[in-house]
Amino acid sequence: MRPSERQNYILNLLSIFYKEWTVKELAEGFQVSELTIRRDLDELAKSGDVIRTLGGCITAGEKSVGTIFNHEFEMNLDLKAAIGKEASRLVNPGDTILLGDGSTILQFAACLGEIGSLNIYTNNIAAIQQLKKYPSITLNILGGSYDYQHNMLLLKGSLTDRILETLKFDSIFIGVDSIDLKGRCLAKEEEVARTNQIILRRGMRKILLADHTKLERPANVIYGQLSDFDLWITTGGIDDTQMKLFKNQTKVVVVPPRHLFSDFKLMDASTVHRRDSRKMLISS
Repeated sequence: MRPSERQNYILNLLSIFYKEWTVKELAEGFQVSELTIRRDLDELAKSGDVIRTLGGCITAGEKSVGTIFNHEFEMNLDLKAAIGKEASRLVNPGDTILLGDGSTILQFAACLGEIGSLNIYTNNIAAIQQLKKYPSITLNILGGSYDYQHNMLLLKGSLTDRILETLKFDSIFIGVDSIDLKGRCLAKEEEVARTNQIILRRGMRKILLADHTKLERPANVIYGQLSDFDLWITTGGIDDTQMKLFKNQTKVVVVPPRHLFSDFKLMDASTVHRRDSRKMLISS
Protein backbone atom coordinates (compact mmCIF):
# COMPACT_ATOMS: atom_id res chain seq x y z
CA MET A 1 0.00 0.00 0.00
CA ARG A 2 1.24 3.48 -0.88
CA PRO A 3 1.90 5.84 2.04
CA SER A 4 -0.58 8.35 0.58
CA GLU A 5 -3.38 5.79 0.64
CA ARG A 6 -2.61 4.75 4.20
CA GLN A 7 -2.50 8.39 5.26
CA ASN A 8 -5.95 8.96 3.74
CA TYR A 9 -7.29 6.08 5.80
CA ILE A 10 -5.74 7.60 8.93
CA LEU A 11 -7.48 10.88 8.18
CA ASN A 12 -10.74 9.04 7.69
CA LEU A 13 -10.41 7.38 11.09
CA LEU A 14 -9.69 10.75 12.69
CA SER A 15 -12.75 12.26 11.04
CA ILE A 16 -14.98 9.48 12.36
CA PHE A 17 -13.76 8.98 15.94
CA TYR A 18 -13.11 11.93 18.22
CA LYS A 19 -10.17 10.40 20.04
CA GLU A 20 -6.42 10.23 20.10
CA TRP A 21 -5.09 7.43 17.92
CA THR A 22 -1.81 6.03 19.18
CA VAL A 23 1.07 4.97 16.99
CA LYS A 24 0.78 1.44 18.38
CA GLU A 25 -2.94 1.19 17.54
CA LEU A 26 -2.42 2.37 13.98
CA ALA A 27 0.62 0.16 13.43
CA GLU A 28 -1.30 -2.94 14.58
CA GLY A 29 -4.32 -2.01 12.49
CA PHE A 30 -2.39 -1.44 9.27
CA GLN A 31 0.14 -4.19 10.08
CA VAL A 32 3.14 -1.97 9.53
CA SER A 33 5.93 -0.87 11.83
CA GLU A 34 5.51 1.93 14.34
CA LEU A 35 8.31 3.76 12.52
CA THR A 36 6.22 3.71 9.33
CA ILE A 37 3.23 5.18 11.17
CA ARG A 38 5.40 7.88 12.73
CA ARG A 39 6.56 8.87 9.26
CA ASP A 40 2.94 8.99 8.09
CA LEU A 41 1.95 11.18 11.01
CA ASP A 42 4.92 13.47 10.44
CA GLU A 43 3.79 14.01 6.84
CA LEU A 44 0.21 14.65 7.91
CA ALA A 45 1.37 17.07 10.58
CA LYS A 46 3.44 19.00 8.02
CA SER A 47 0.33 19.49 5.90
CA GLY A 48 -1.65 20.62 8.93
CA ASP A 49 -4.11 17.71 8.84
CA VAL A 50 -3.19 16.25 12.23
CA ILE A 51 -1.68 17.36 15.51
CA ARG A 52 1.03 15.09 16.85
CA THR A 53 0.76 14.01 20.47
CA LEU A 54 3.29 12.27 22.66
CA GLY A 55 2.09 8.83 21.59
CA GLY A 56 0.13 9.42 18.41
CA CYS A 57 -2.14 12.07 16.90
CA ILE A 58 -5.48 13.85 17.03
CA THR A 59 -7.40 15.65 14.32
CA ALA A 60 -6.31 19.19 13.56
CA GLY A 61 -9.90 20.27 12.93
CA GLU A 62 -11.95 22.10 15.50
CA LYS A 63 -14.32 19.14 15.74
CA SER A 64 -14.41 15.73 14.22
CA VAL A 65 -17.47 14.08 12.79
CA GLY A 66 -17.79 12.00 15.93
CA THR A 67 -18.47 15.05 18.10
CA ILE A 68 -21.03 16.53 15.73
CA PHE A 69 -23.10 13.55 14.65
CA ASN A 70 -25.11 11.62 17.20
CA HIS A 71 -24.90 7.89 17.83
CA GLU A 72 -26.58 7.26 14.45
CA PHE A 73 -23.30 7.99 12.72
CA GLU A 74 -21.27 5.41 14.61
CA MET A 75 -23.84 2.63 14.18
CA ASN A 76 -23.01 -0.15 11.73
CA LEU A 77 -19.74 1.34 10.49
CA ASP A 78 -18.62 -2.07 9.22
CA LEU A 79 -21.72 -2.23 7.03
CA LYS A 80 -21.36 1.34 5.79
CA ALA A 81 -17.69 0.85 4.98
CA ALA A 82 -18.56 -2.21 2.88
CA ILE A 83 -21.21 -0.32 0.95
CA GLY A 84 -18.92 2.67 0.41
CA LYS A 85 -16.12 0.55 -1.01
CA GLU A 86 -18.48 -1.32 -3.35
CA ALA A 87 -20.03 1.93 -4.57
CA SER A 88 -16.59 3.37 -5.35
CA ARG A 89 -16.12 0.62 -7.97
CA LEU A 90 -18.86 2.26 -10.00
CA VAL A 91 -17.00 5.57 -10.33
CA ASN A 92 -14.61 6.22 -13.21
CA PRO A 93 -12.06 9.01 -13.68
CA GLY A 94 -13.69 12.05 -15.25
CA ASP A 95 -17.17 11.32 -13.89
CA THR A 96 -19.47 14.05 -12.62
CA ILE A 97 -21.30 12.69 -9.62
CA LEU A 98 -23.54 13.85 -6.80
CA LEU A 99 -23.27 12.69 -3.19
CA GLY A 100 -26.35 13.13 -1.02
CA ASP A 101 -26.52 13.37 2.74
CA GLY A 102 -25.99 10.56 5.23
CA SER A 103 -23.28 8.68 7.10
CA THR A 104 -22.95 5.93 4.49
CA ILE A 105 -22.15 8.61 1.93
CA LEU A 106 -19.21 9.67 4.12
CA GLN A 107 -17.79 6.16 3.96
CA PHE A 108 -18.24 6.27 0.19
CA ALA A 109 -16.48 9.65 -0.01
CA ALA A 110 -13.50 8.20 1.85
CA CYS A 111 -12.95 5.74 -1.03
CA LEU A 112 -12.84 8.30 -3.84
CA GLY A 113 -9.42 9.86 -3.35
CA GLU A 114 -7.49 7.28 -5.35
CA ILE A 115 -9.77 7.11 -8.39
CA GLY A 116 -8.38 10.13 -10.20
CA SER A 117 -9.97 13.26 -11.59
CA LEU A 118 -13.60 13.60 -10.47
CA ASN A 119 -16.17 16.37 -10.52
CA ILE A 120 -18.22 16.03 -7.34
CA TYR A 121 -21.26 17.94 -6.12
CA THR A 122 -22.59 17.52 -2.60
CA ASN A 123 -24.62 19.10 0.19
CA ASN A 124 -23.14 16.67 2.73
CA ILE A 125 -20.94 18.71 5.06
CA ALA A 126 -19.21 15.66 6.50
CA ALA A 127 -18.37 14.46 2.98
CA ILE A 128 -17.04 17.93 2.14
CA GLN A 129 -14.58 17.63 5.02
CA GLN A 130 -13.43 14.29 3.64
CA LEU A 131 -13.27 15.22 -0.05
CA LYS A 132 -11.42 18.50 0.37
CA LYS A 133 -8.23 16.53 1.08
CA TYR A 134 -8.05 15.08 -2.42
CA PRO A 135 -6.37 17.36 -4.99
CA SER A 136 -7.64 15.26 -7.91
CA ILE A 137 -11.26 16.06 -7.02
CA THR A 138 -13.06 19.20 -8.12
CA LEU A 139 -15.44 19.79 -5.22
CA ASN A 140 -18.65 21.74 -5.80
CA ILE A 141 -20.66 22.61 -2.69
CA LEU A 142 -24.41 22.91 -3.09
CA GLY A 143 -25.62 25.96 -1.19
CA GLY A 144 -28.50 25.95 1.23
CA SER A 145 -29.51 26.24 4.87
CA TYR A 146 -27.08 24.81 7.39
CA ASP A 147 -28.72 22.07 9.47
CA TYR A 148 -27.03 20.60 12.52
CA GLN A 149 -30.14 19.70 14.52
CA HIS A 150 -30.74 16.25 13.05
CA ASN A 151 -28.75 13.09 12.47
CA MET A 152 -26.57 14.45 9.67
CA LEU A 153 -24.97 17.75 8.80
CA LEU A 154 -26.25 18.96 5.48
CA LEU A 155 -27.18 21.99 3.42
CA LYS A 156 -30.83 21.96 2.45
CA GLY A 157 -33.84 24.01 1.46
CA SER A 158 -35.06 25.98 -1.55
CA LEU A 159 -31.61 27.29 -2.51
CA THR A 160 -30.20 23.76 -2.68
CA ASP A 161 -33.19 22.64 -4.72
CA ARG A 162 -32.91 25.51 -7.22
CA ILE A 163 -29.23 24.78 -7.81
CA LEU A 164 -29.93 21.08 -8.34
CA GLU A 165 -32.57 21.84 -10.95
CA THR A 166 -29.86 23.35 -13.18
CA LEU A 167 -27.46 20.40 -13.02
CA LYS A 168 -27.05 16.95 -14.54
CA PHE A 169 -24.89 14.10 -13.26
CA ASP A 170 -23.40 10.90 -14.61
CA SER A 171 -24.34 9.20 -11.34
CA ILE A 172 -26.07 10.16 -8.12
CA PHE A 173 -25.46 8.38 -4.82
CA ILE A 174 -27.95 8.97 -2.03
CA GLY A 175 -29.04 7.32 1.19
CA VAL A 176 -32.32 6.82 2.97
CA ASP A 177 -33.66 7.02 6.51
CA SER A 178 -35.95 4.05 5.99
CA ILE A 179 -37.18 1.51 3.43
CA ASP A 180 -40.60 0.02 4.06
CA LEU A 181 -41.72 -3.48 3.13
CA LYS A 182 -43.22 -2.21 -0.13
CA GLY A 183 -39.88 -0.81 -1.24
CA ARG A 184 -40.75 2.82 -0.58
CA CYS A 185 -37.85 5.10 0.34
CA LEU A 186 -38.51 7.50 3.20
CA ALA A 187 -36.88 10.49 4.85
CA LYS A 188 -37.54 11.97 8.27
CA GLU A 189 -37.94 15.51 6.95
CA GLU A 190 -40.05 16.96 4.17
CA GLU A 191 -37.21 19.22 2.97
CA VAL A 192 -34.81 16.30 2.64
CA ALA A 193 -37.44 14.25 0.83
CA ARG A 194 -38.10 17.06 -1.64
CA THR A 195 -34.39 17.48 -2.33
CA ASN A 196 -33.99 13.74 -2.91
CA GLN A 197 -36.89 13.79 -5.38
CA ILE A 198 -35.07 16.46 -7.38
CA ILE A 199 -31.79 14.53 -7.18
CA LEU A 200 -33.47 11.44 -8.62
CA ARG A 201 -34.47 13.44 -11.69
CA ARG A 202 -30.96 14.77 -12.30
CA GLY A 203 -28.86 11.59 -12.52
CA MET A 204 -28.30 9.41 -15.57
CA ARG A 205 -27.57 6.56 -13.16
CA LYS A 206 -29.15 6.42 -9.71
CA ILE A 207 -27.62 4.38 -6.88
CA LEU A 208 -29.06 3.90 -3.39
CA LEU A 209 -26.60 3.25 -0.56
CA ALA A 210 -28.33 1.78 2.49
CA ASP A 211 -27.55 -1.16 4.76
CA HIS A 212 -30.18 -3.71 5.73
CA THR A 213 -30.85 -2.09 9.12
CA LYS A 214 -32.66 0.74 7.34
CA LEU A 215 -35.56 -1.61 6.70
CA GLU A 216 -38.64 -0.29 8.53
CA ARG A 217 -36.74 2.34 10.48
CA PRO A 218 -38.85 5.29 11.78
CA ALA A 219 -39.50 7.83 9.00
CA ASN A 220 -42.71 9.09 7.42
CA VAL A 221 -41.96 11.15 4.29
CA ILE A 222 -41.85 9.12 1.07
CA TYR A 223 -39.47 10.46 -1.55
CA GLY A 224 -39.31 7.55 -3.95
CA GLN A 225 -39.45 3.84 -4.62
CA LEU A 226 -36.71 1.27 -5.10
CA SER A 227 -37.83 1.12 -8.73
CA ASP A 228 -36.62 4.72 -9.11
CA PHE A 229 -33.04 3.47 -8.67
CA ASP A 230 -30.84 1.57 -11.10
CA LEU A 231 -29.05 -0.14 -8.23
CA TRP A 232 -29.31 -0.62 -4.49
CA ILE A 233 -26.12 -1.55 -2.61
CA THR A 234 -26.93 -3.09 0.75
CA THR A 235 -25.80 -5.73 3.25
CA GLY A 236 -27.07 -9.17 4.22
CA GLY A 237 -29.84 -9.49 6.78
CA ILE A 238 -33.05 -9.23 4.76
CA ASP A 239 -34.98 -12.48 4.51
CA ASP A 240 -35.21 -14.18 1.12
CA THR A 241 -38.93 -13.57 0.58
CA GLN A 242 -38.62 -9.86 1.24
CA MET A 243 -35.46 -9.60 -0.84
CA LYS A 244 -37.21 -11.23 -3.79
CA LEU A 245 -39.85 -8.49 -3.65
CA PHE A 246 -37.16 -5.84 -3.61
CA LYS A 247 -35.28 -7.43 -6.50
CA ASN A 248 -38.42 -7.22 -8.59
CA GLN A 249 -38.13 -3.45 -8.27
CA THR A 250 -34.42 -2.83 -8.83
CA LYS A 251 -31.04 -4.52 -9.10
CA VAL A 252 -29.66 -5.31 -5.64
CA VAL A 253 -26.02 -5.91 -4.72
CA VAL A 254 -25.46 -7.43 -1.27
CA VAL A 255 -21.98 -6.98 0.21
CA PRO A 256 -20.50 -8.55 3.38
CA PRO A 257 -19.51 -6.33 6.33
CA ARG A 258 -16.19 -4.61 5.89
CA HIS A 259 -13.90 -3.65 8.70
CA LEU A 260 -12.47 -0.14 8.53
CA PHE A 261 -9.02 -1.74 8.43
CA SER A 262 -10.09 -4.64 6.21
CA ASP A 263 -7.75 -3.78 3.33
CA PHE A 264 -4.83 -4.71 5.52
CA LYS A 265 -5.56 -8.34 6.56
CA LEU A 266 -6.14 -7.27 10.11
CA MET A 267 -5.22 -8.62 13.43
CA ASP A 268 -6.34 -11.77 15.20
CA ALA A 269 -9.67 -12.15 16.96
CA SER A 270 -8.30 -11.26 20.39
CA THR A 271 -7.07 -7.92 19.07
CA VAL A 272 -10.42 -7.26 17.45
CA HIS A 273 -12.20 -8.00 20.72
CA ARG A 274 -9.85 -5.72 22.59
CA ARG A 275 -10.52 -2.89 20.13
CA ASP A 276 -14.27 -3.46 20.16
CA SER A 277 -14.32 -2.97 23.90
CA ARG A 278 -12.68 0.43 23.40
CA LYS A 279 -15.12 1.47 20.65
CA MET A 280 -12.35 1.60 18.09
CA LEU A 281 -14.27 -0.82 15.91
CA ILE A 282 -17.99 -0.20 15.87
CA SER A 283 -20.51 -2.77 14.81
CA SER A 284 -24.23 -3.04 15.23
